[in-house]
Order: sequence, then C-alpha cells, then structure tokens
Amino acid sequence: MKPGDKVTTERLILRHWDKTKDGDAFFRLSNDPQVMAFFPHRRSREESDQMMGVIANLITENGYGWTAVALKETGQVIGMAGIAAVRDDFPNGPGTEIGWRFLPEFWHQGYATEAANAFLKYGFEVIGVNEIMAFAVQGNAKSFAVMERIGMRLDEAREFDHPSIPDERAELRRHNTYAITRDEWLKQKTAG
Repeated sequence: MKPGDKVTTERLILRHWDKTKDGDAFFRLSNDPQVMAFFPHRRSREESDQMMGVIANLITENGYGWTAVALKETGQVIGMAGIAAVRDDFPNGPGTEIGWRFLPEFWHQGYATEAANAFLKYGFEVIGVNEIMAFAVQGNAKSFAVMERIGMRLDEAREFDHPSIPDERAELRRHNTYAITRDEWLKQKTAG
C-alpha cells in the first residue's frame, strides 16, 4: 500500500497515514483510556507521533501494515486496522497478524468487522498469505467477538505470554490466538 493507495468498503476508507493531518486521531487512539485498556501503557503525544511515523514507514516499505480507517462519508479518521508480519522470534510467530483499534464513540457499529473483513481479503488475495492470526489479552471479549464474526477460530495451542508486557501489568500478559486459513476463508466466502 503506497502513500496514495487505499482500500474501500461500504462505509470506510483504509488508507496510508497522513503525517500532517492524522496526528490528533492517532494520538487519541494511543492515549484514550478505554482504547488502551488492554495495552501496557498510554502514549504521550511525542511517543504517539513517533509511533505513527514508524507505522507509516513500515506501510511504505512493506506495502501493508496498520492503516488509518476513515469514514467514507466525511473522511474523519475513526480508527486503525491492518495486517502485519509477526516476527519469527515472537511466541506465536512467524506469521501474519490482523488487528484493529477504534475510538470509543465508533464502537458497536460494525466498523471493526468491516475493516477486518477487508484486510482478510487483502491478506489472502493481494499479499497471498496462507493464514492470518489475531491475538489479544485474555478477557478482551470485544476483540474476540470481532475475531469470531470474521470467521476466525480460537487456537488454544497458541495461547502465550506476551513478552513485551512489564511485570507491573502482568494481568495483561496472557494472550489468546485466533486464526483462519485461506481455505477456511474461501469456504466461508462461497458459503456466504
């Protein structure tokens, strides 16, 4: 996904980050206490701006990553979603991960499911991966519900302790992994 590229759905535009216009939205996604409830810490504005730069550069280098999610109707950035490579040395790696994060006022409206379905299609049809996984802190029922809605299944053998969680947030360490293969996705697509 190059800087000018975008993927559209019925209601959304999934696009590269614009470093000059998207900083406020990215900061909210990195600092809001509800959004960050299952993350070890909230980011300052400076940390958020640095992370947005890292993410934008990875999209440019790899052709995919954690993109901005904007409303088609208004262009307002309401979240982020995408797919990314999971490192070989990560507990449930290597592989390809899908994920999402949305501002609270846009929860419970199907946007995460809509964006995630678009990225499953992108991962399987454009990038050509054979499996996509998602993982989240045990107890993150909202994320697990999205994973199930997009056809992913719990893979109990891939439960793991996230190595980046500090001791003072040990309650966030244990993660569940969900996954879907290209064949499973194709069967669901043709059945639906």
